[in-house]
Amino acid sequence: YQTRLGSKSESDCIWCNANAYALMAAASCIPCQSGTVPVYDGSSASCSIHAVGVYGGGSAGVNQTTFSRFQLKYIEGIALLATVPTAAVQLSLTADTQLATRQRTFVRSSQSAPSTSFAVTVTVHRAVASQVIELVTQTAMQQYAHQNALPSVIMNSFTQSCGMGSAPTTDALECRFCDFGYYKHAIDNSSCLSCLADTFGNTIGATACLPCPSRSIASPGTTVCMCAVGAFGPNGGPCLACEEGTFKELDGNTKCTMCKEGTYGAAKGLVACVSCPPHSTSPRGSSQITDCVCAPGYETSDERHDNNGQWCVSCTTGKYKSSAGSSMCAPCEAAKFSASAASANCMTCDAGKYSLILGASSSSACSTCDFGKYATANGSTSCSPCEAAPGHVCVEGSVLKEGVACASHLFCPGGASGGTPKTIIIVGSIAALFLAGAIYVARSMT
Repeated sequence: YQTRLGSKSESDCIWCNANAYALMAAASCIPCQSGTVPVYDGSSASCSIHAVGVYGGGSAGVNQTTFSRFQLKYIEGIALLATVPTAAVQLSLTADTQLATRQRTFVRSSQSAPSTSFAVTVTVHRAVASQVIELVTQTAMQQYAHQNALPSVIMNSFTQSCGMGSAPTTDALECRFCDFGYYKHAIDNSSCLSCLADTFGNTIGATACLPCPSRSIASPGTTVCMCAVGAFGPNGGPCLACEEGTFKELDGNTKCTMCKEGTYGAAKGLVACVSCPPHSTSPRGSSQITDCVCAPGYETSDERHDNNGQWCVSCTTGKYKSSAGSSMCAPCEAAKFSASAASANCMTCDAGKYSLILGASSSSACSTCDFGKYATANGSTSCSPCEAAPGHVCVEGSVLKEGVACASHLFCPGGASGGTPKTIIIVGSIAALFLAGAIYVARSMT
């Protein structure tokens, strides 16, 4: 191709690189996509995946400077014989020592006579490679050199490479297509290469591996891609990002998992969900931080938006909050108390005790039922009159309305009355006996 205006010489033209082509009178080269190479066919060209290299070489009995003056002519001659465009032929100087023997038969001078070795590569479609080998021969090239007044050359026989998508077998006796997960872009006899990470090869004889679809990955040498973390779908795709409120932490075709309680996922394609602020929780599958509400025992902080503020603060003693949400802590009801902060529930006064105090922060707020009264249930706000039968009594802290059996030293009339000590009755009886005895003695004396 050539970009200069007004150019009058072919020497101003620039060769395209090995992975691009240009047609006649081109101002730029057209690059081939990965896995293809330029193949010229007469006046047309295209990027092909079926290209092979036809290799040959030779030697001329002139120095490199002289040979270089005629190099383009040699390229034109090879192209003419092979019936391919000159752009398909590459000729480069080389130090080929294998031609030494044949050079001696050609160079009829002293051993110090100049000699230039060269290598030739003709890039063609696989289907016409044999044609190049048959047409570009030693005799044909010598005739061309003679007809065009060029230094005569010795040509090696051309050989065909395995080319793109195939490589020689271990014994080099035949070519074999690259296996799944492998590729070969070169037109030579090099080995097939393993597909790189995050690419895949799902065909035999691939000249390039394909990139994995969006949100998918692959290990080297893989034939199919799988969905990456944060995405779901079948192996090979398509892979979709996990929705808000879900996540996926492993590669593969597993499904996305809902964010667990106490976490949330505010974006798509998450690998993990974010924990709610301290002392707050959220329903399963939450997708916003605003789904996080204060846990039981905690209430919304007035300072939650301050730099050092907490999202939720604990209920103080004497208060409680039994469920998660935005509600505030409430004081303990009568006959209940909360002795510690962050209480989800208040404790109740034991049976036999009662309390009318609201927001109590200690069990000392619970008072014991007096004699003659009882409280059967926990959390009583008052004590009831005893219903004891005669001989029974409700002692302090009684939990039964029937009371308990009266002690032997007490007189218990029953009901809500307490017990009276029997010692008073005994003393009175002794005094009566003593008085009766004194009267009897007096009568006897008279």
